[in-house]
Amino acid sequence: MRSRVLFATTNELKLSEARSVIPSVEGIPLDMPEIQSTDVAEVVQAKLEFVMKLALEDPVIVEDTGLYVKAWNGLPGAFIKWFIDGMTPDGFAALVVQDHQGVETDAVSAVGVVYRGETSVWTGKTRGRIVRARGEERGWNSIFEESVCGRTFGELNDSERLTLSMRRRPLEDVRSWLAERGITIGAS
Repeated sequence: MRSRVLFATTNELKLSEARSVIPSVEGIPLDMPEIQSTDVAEVVQAKLEFVMKLALEDPVIVEDTGLYVKAWNGLPGAFIKWFIDGMTPDGFAALVVQDHQGVETDAVSAVGVVYRGETSVWTGKTRGRIVRARGEERGWNSIFEESVCGRTFGELNDSERLTLSMRRRPLEDVRSWLAERGITIGAS
């Protein structure tokens, strides 16, 4: 069965990563309320409940990402967007890093899908640390250094970042979930 697959986002980076796993996905700008939670999976579940009420015919993917700083007992989590918007990546890194070389942090992404009243949520994690800004500044990418390659997401090209991205595995799970329901995932 051929069906459109929608991704509720206006973030071009997230949409690009989704298209590398689900080529036919289309972005749809939905103004969704975000609940007050540091847990990205809880935020995604609330987004799915909102989308479900819209009763759209096509499957809709939603996503949320957080940074969990070990020295801050897992904060700011899903609130990272607001920290970056209010402080800039450099300001956030300066607050977190201070006199240290870097602070251990997990980048966690929750990706969910709703289709015909059915929902599911998956999470993925990339280990790294907060460092002073290096590379292209897109959100917090320039201050998150991935632990294996030793470069920030801002220093990686799109294909390198996707290989290490916390979103990749959950998006692959969405693709499998859709395929199990007979939805063809192909080139647009």
